[in-house]
Amino acid sequence: MNQREDMVGQRPRAIQDDAQPPLQYEQPASQGGSTGAVPISAPAPAQPAPAAPQAPHPERDWERFPEYPDYADGHQRTPWPPGFVGKVAQYLYCHSPSPVPEYAIAAAVGFFAGICGRGWIYSGTGLNHDIIVLGESGTGKNIVHQGIANIGRQLNGTPIATFIINAKMASAPALLKNVAANPCFLQLIGEVGKMYRAYSKSKHGDTLDELFTVKLDLWERSGPDGSAVGIMYSNPDKNVQPDGITGIAHSTLGESTPSVFYGALTTDMMNDGLLSRLWIVEYEGADPEFNEHRLHEMPQEWVTYLSALVRAACGRLSQQPVDHSEAAAALIREFAQECRDEKLNAGSGVPPI
Repeated sequence: MNQREDMVGQRPRAIQDDAQPPLQYEQPASQGGSTGAVPISAPAPAQPAPAAPQAPHPERDWERFPEYPDYADGHQRTPWPPGFVGKVAQYLYCHSPSPVPEYAIAAAVGFFAGICGRGWIYSGTGLNHDIIVLGESGTGKNIVHQGIANIGRQLNGTPIATFIINAKMASAPALLKNVAANPCFLQLIGEVGKMYRAYSKSKHGDTLDELFTVKLDLWERSGPDGSAVGIMYSNPDKNVQPDGITGIAHSTLGESTPSVFYGALTTDMMNDGLLSRLWIVEYEGADPEFNEHRLHEMPQEWVTYLSALVRAACGRLSQQPVDHSEAAAALIREFAQECRDEKLNAGSGVPPI
């Protein structure tokens, strides 16, 4: 089948007004009589958390879908994710000057993790992710920064800046103060391999060592029962105590070249469980052809939907559980079994049964 054929469909239908999240409510009627007494306001009814808007029909006609790059021997293209995440990934692919599917997919997953990481949970934990994109220089890794910025520009007028932060955390207190003020966001990190290289050379108690220790601790605190950690100093003025903050969904998305990142890895990182928490998305192939027909705007229906999703996520105080499809459940079970087999047979030389 032609590579474009499975992506040609109908343009998304417009979102109806009743699909918008219920962010505004009618004021309760006041109580009072003819005695001239000051009216007493009725107790405010419980307000439900804003619901996610109804997703638009994701299909669209890609007039010029770039040819896929040539992959190295033994490697093949990562399939597009299902649903609207996959369509946003395809938009980022069409927007990139050097289109590579793996980079676009990583950017799309990171984008949605930054917005939805805390408001919706699966299996008692948030939807936050730590993603690292690897590829040689000149292959288009910058789409993880530039592409997300492009979508953010189209969502102007929404609180999207709350969920996307393009900055490095200088220390553990800096990270804790940020998640205390904003418990759900995606942090974009350039040249993340150099940060891991510096961490590999740090000593116990150093700034980077404390930063990564706090990051590992926060990973398990994205669910409704996960409370933020703090740091206590001999000088109480320096204490960081994010009291009452639960469900920390801090996601990261960084890019690096393979040699720098892999060269920075140590045995301690594996023993600490750091690597097992990472999504490492690597592209091995030729430099992609320059995209002469880049897309710069999403369909208005998509912009409307994403704007409503951002507002709904910003207005949520509680965390709503979400389920998975039967196909996703089967993949999760298969992957979990594969991980158990590899762990049990690591170093034994016995292939898994």
